[in-house]
Amino acid sequence: MTGEDFGYFTERLPALMFWAGAGSDYGLHHAKLAPDERLLSFMPKFLYEYFKQR
Repeated sequence: MTGEDFGYFTERLPALMFWAGAGSDYGLHHAKLAPDERLLSFMPKFLYEYFKQR
């Protein structure tokens, strides 16, 4: 599971995890998963601004 793996890594390293654009009627590994592609233009700037402030 993603959360379990992530929890293991964060025992030694500072980390940040969030889900972006994963809202779908289908699960993450389903062939019909349709992530919100509008985030492709939004997320790079969001992440840049977020980390610039840290």
